[in-house]
Amino acid sequence: MNSEQGYAAKEAMAVWLENVPSVRQRPVRSRIAGEFDLHGRHYYMIAFKMSLFQSGWYLGVAGGYEPGALIHCGHVSSRLGTYDPETAERDCIEMVEVLRSYWNKRGSRDGTANTAALFQALVLLKENVWDREKFLETIRDEWHMNILSGEENPADNRAVIISDGCLAAVILVPAPAVNLPQLKEKDIPHKAHLIVRVNAMEADQYHAGKIFAWFTAGLCNENAAAVLVGDFTAEPDYWKSCARSAQERNVFPVFNLIHVGIRKNKEEYEGWTEGMRFFAGREMEILHGRDRQTVRNTLYKAAQYVITENIELHEGETLRLSGDVCRTVRIQQGVNVRDETVVLTDEE
Repeated sequence: MNSEQGYAAKEAMAVWLENVPSVRQRPVRSRIAGEFDLHGRHYYMIAFKMSLFQSGWYLGVAGGYEPGALIHCGHVSSRLGTYDPETAERDCIEMVEVLRSYWNKRGSRDGTANTAALFQALVLLKENVWDREKFLETIRDEWHMNILSGEENPADNRAVIISDGCLAAVILVPAPAVNLPQLKEKDIPHKAHLIVRVNAMEADQYHAGKIFAWFTAGLCNENAAAVLVGDFTAEPDYWKSCARSAQERNVFPVFNLIHVGIRKNKEEYEGWTEGMRFFAGREMEILHGRDRQTVRNTLYKAAQYVITENIELHEGETLRLSGDVCRTVRIQQGVNVRDETVVLTDEE
């Protein structure tokens, strides 16, 4: 089992239960009861108890996850039925198929939920120390987040709040993060980590993204070793300075939420975005750039425009970005990223 992914699945189940009107609480105990693969994604069977006096276990399912991912595709559910090890996998598959049918009817091509407005990060900690009250004070006073409500019985190892229509949560895991591709590529010494999640309940992706940037920035103190979002690893000071600049200028924090990769291909530069999926959009690429900085700036400007204006790019459209002219020449299979991408080309 991918322990980090399994932990994320248990947390996803807990957050789901907190938002069920008839439940409105986290389980007092939960464990991974099994795993299975379905339709190319990985799922976890969650056995949980809502009371210490409950004799048996309830059954839930959380997924599906792509390899190494910590963000699920929206298939999280429970019938609050009794966990039976003999029928658990069959029961979970039935719940997943019901969810797939529901999202298919709502226009999803692959039967997954629109999780674009669900943001998640890991903040690696140098020491196994985290001050919940100081964090809440920081996001309120330094980042000007409007905390509408919090937990009635808060625990020292987590904080769950509602702010501007978003449910934001952070939980301390008193152990190093493991089995993450970023950590295989770069050694980042740390003793614990924080899981950060922001769910848009009444907000759209644009506002949920801003809340996510401020919320995560509140964790970027002297004890933070790195911020991991998707495949992107950021220095805490970089994350904090980008968020601060965006907040002061009242613009979208594109440098926090979108990463631009660049590579040289012979005499040209290729660039691509990572993160547009959070905003229900295709990633973007430039395949024939003459200058590294121009490629980078153009992709960031295009991402900022698409997210801020909430538009979808179509083949043949022309974008004017502060004097630069780019044309969406085609929608094609990505060269540097998976799935279909929007390819931009400079116009003289």
